[in-house]
Amino acid sequence: MMNKQSIFYAIATILLAVYLGVAGVWASRQAHAQKCGGLEGGSVQVVTDSDRPDPGFVTPEEMTRRLGSLAQTMHGRRIDDINLDSLERVLKSFDKLETAMVNRLANSCIRIQVWPLEPVARVWSKDGSRSRYINREGKQMEADARFTIDVPQVSGEFSGDFGPERLIPLFDWLSIHPEWSRLITMVTVPDSSNVILVPAVRGHVVNFGEIRDIAGKFDRLKTFYSDVMPVKGWEYYDTVSVKWDGQIVATRRKNKLPESKLEIIDELENEGDTQDTMDTGAEV
Repeated sequence: MMNKQSIFYAIATILLAVYLGVAGVWASRQAHAQKCGGLEGGSVQVVTDSDRPDPGFVTPEEMTRRLGSLAQTMHGRRIDDINLDSLERVLKSFDKLETAMVNRLANSCIRIQVWPLEPVARVWSKDGSRSRYINREGKQMEADARFTIDVPQVSGEFSGDFGPERLIPLFDWLSIHPEWSRLITMVTVPDSSNVILVPAVRGHVVNFGEIRDIAGKFDRLKTFYSDVMPVKGWEYYDTVSVKWDGQIVATRRKNKLPESKLEIIDELENEGDTQDTMDTGAEV
């Protein structure tokens, strides 16, 4: 037989279970009926990295306008009637945004934060009439004359197999080597195996080849610039190629090659053109 204490605990357990069930239903109904307190601060918050200057192409006013009537009508609406996940997906699809975050706060207000696109390059059309910025995932944003972002300039032939985002390892390397990023003013891509760098120094271009062994290729180019160019002159060659492992091949503008203390092997390229090949001793 159950003693009085056991009976008391059993009754208390039943009452507690009933209470929790009723409280749960009440809380659920209250949550469903809870009203939205509106957009926190009255506008969308644009978040920028303190280490990067604000590009200025995304403003709180513009992003709030992009919400349309929702920004004005969300105050007082039932929270359950506002699909926060869907709103976040829509914001992330905007071309000017890197990402977005939508959260419901404890006071029932909605906080909307957006991060401007972080361009890694500006890609020009073949005729040079239009350009677009891309981020490292390949997301594109049309360039606007109202703002300019200091990123590498790119033009060339791109396809689904070789898009401009394939150049990102090169841009990343340049971003941490400012002495080179200041020198390279343009990248042109006639095809995926011939990426051409256009230096600020007038007179030649650099055939970088494929985007691999980036540090090694720049090391060979540095050797060429420090050992050969001071002797030959910066306009003596029209193309300097580092696309082949362990070599630098330079195409001369003139047939006659002045005497040099450097060991350079002349090779015939085409009629009237010659190349100078310099073995750097680099490992393949």
